Amino acid sequence: EVLEARAVVLAPGAHDGVLAFDGNDLPGVMSARAACLLLRHRVLVGSRIVVVAPDGGGPFGEAFDASVRAREAKCEVTLVRGTPIAARGSSAVKSVSIREHDGTTREIRADALLADAPRAPAYELPEQAGAELVHEPRGFVPKTDRGKIRDRFFVVGEAAGLPLEATALQSQAHDVLAQL
Repeated sequence: EVLEARAVVLAPGAHDGVLAFDGNDLPGVMSARAACLLLRHRVLVGSRIVVVAPDGGGPFGEAFDASVRAREAKCEVTLVRGTPIAARGSSAVKSVSIREHDGTTREIRADALLADAPRAPAYELPEQAGAELVHEPRGFVPKTDRGKIRDRFFVVGEAAGLPLEATALQSQAHDVLAQL
């Protein structure tokens, strides 16, 4: 049998953001979301952890900090609003330099650096489905008309450029449903 869907709704999400700074490839440097997934499996990524949340970053840095505190884990977490300048160490993170939002720079001893960078829409699947892409600073975003990329094909959520916020996602879902 051949089935034909009345509509195809794509919601592939977003890729963790990547920040360019000296030492961003050292062991112990990762996304805050990745550290949250490890923590869910009771794996702490370090004993002195710095979480950096630049402008436009997601909710994962704060979620990691809150989860560690709730578990009363034996580690120190420093949550900083700003951007990393450098991670220092030879085979692992030993310290990080961070420029805070107020312009001050500080050096913090750490064995892990978690970046909660703005996430980039996962545009690949929508593009394969025929979406036209628009380039923005965070990456490629499918061009849509109320979520529609072509007849019977829709893209929703972070892949469509929405923030990871329940009310925005729900509003878009209702808008797409109304078109079916």
